[in-house]
Amino acid sequence: MKRAVTVITRSHLPMARVLDETMREHDDVRLTVVLSDARAADIEGESFEVLDPMAIGFDEREWHRRAAMYDARGLLSSLRPQAIAHLLRNGAPAGVLLDADMVAFARGEGLDVEQADLLDALGRTDDAAIGGIFAGQVVEHLPPAALARFLELAHAKLRSGGVLVLETINPLSPLALRNYFADLTHAQPLVPETLALLVRNAGFTALETRYLTQPAAPEGLDPTVAEILFAPLDYAILARR
Repeated sequence: MKRAVTVITRSHLPMARVLDETMREHDDVRLTVVLSDARAADIEGESFEVLDPMAIGFDEREWHRRAAMYDARGLLSSLRPQAIAHLLRNGAPAGVLLDADMVAFARGEGLDVEQADLLDALGRTDDAAIGGIFAGQVVEHLPPAALARFLELAHAKLRSGGVLVLETINPLSPLALRNYFADLTHAQPLVPETLALLVRNAGFTALETRYLTQPAAPEGLDPTVAEILFAPLDYAILARR
């Protein structure tokens, strides 16, 4: 069985369930989820493997140190190299990584990884060979031409009935925009309607938009104001080929 891993916060477990269902149904892939902000022992009843940072090689002190150093997204990024290393040590034959630092880390651990560009790696994949594609916090980094090409390739490489899941920052949230502009690698914010239009234009159907990571508004705040200032921080587009 093929293996896949993702690092998420607990609030993103619903997205992981969708990803796991798609991978099992279309591509016989076993999903491992590493939670950055919860203990695996607190999560029950999931069909996929759930791990916490201690299970992939961190001691508790290091986990807390990183949690204090980084914001939520920075913490996720700091855990990904070790998550990939854990996966490769436990049965996955190879990995494809874009980030050179992550490649160097994995190779230093004696792991078989390849540094590759997203579009090049997807372009080398056979047509109609993939059951599902999940891109978490990816599309906002792609310039318009690269984003259009990615969606075109995703449509070509997915099997009939395959699922595309695109999770990204919600620019309708003022709180999310602060994190967006703090990262200089972002190309442009994508409002849900724009991303949905691009996905449809690439040939996908049965689109659904799901809003994620809803911050709590202060008590007593006018509901209209709360809806604007405390909008969900992220959203995801789910589409079928």
